[in-house]
Amino acid sequence: MNDNISKNTIRELSANVESLTETVKSQGEILKTVVDLQKNTAGSALSCYQSQTSSSIIETQGNSNSMKVSAGMFSHIQTVSQTQRQNIKEGKYINLVSFLISAHENQSDNQQREADGSILLLKPKDHRLQRDLSIHEYIEALNIFKNIVYEFEDRRVELDMFLQDIEMATKFKGNIFYEYHMAFAKKVAAIKLTKGLTVDWSISDEKLYSSVCLGEL
Repeated sequence: MNDNISKNTIRELSANVESLTETVKSQGEILKTVVDLQKNTAGSALSCYQSQTSSSIIETQGNSNSMKVSAGMFSHIQTVSQTQRQNIKEGKYINLVSFLISAHENQSDNQQREADGSILLLKPKDHRLQRDLSIHEYIEALNIFKNIVYEFEDRRVELDMFLQDIEMATKFKGNIFYEYHMAFAKKVAAIKLTKGLTVDWSISDEKLYSSVCLGEL
């Protein structure tokens, strides 16, 4: 009887070993398939990248120093002056209306003759900069501002949250949302100038917000 038990035990062990062997073999084949797929995917991605790179940057024939690029390489290009870019980088106040006025539309300079006979060019104050923006114009101009900020640092979440606060202000009549933006932006610039501190735009200034909404500014 013990012999029968031993034989049965051996058969069960053998069956288990065979099953385990098949499982390991199967898992090995699956692992090999996964590795092959990863290699193929990596190869395809590399091939795609190389293809995109070669199609994005094309050397002009006959001139090794002349290169052409694909417009698709640059998702956000803002045609604003280097002065505006530098002002944004330094945290200075920016009048968003200026983003919606093309550089070639600027009014002509006035001339003033000095005592020594030299001519002094004076920029007239552009009345267009004094107007309020509609919500659609504001979003367009703010997006230009945001894209320039992103050239220097990633503050997407912060500025998107600020825009949500602005959108809340549209429930009030008039351009309260734009008045709050101007008041907030000027305060942020003043803090940067006098304290050297960078304000987090995602944190609402509740006191300033209330003052603007109540017309106390």
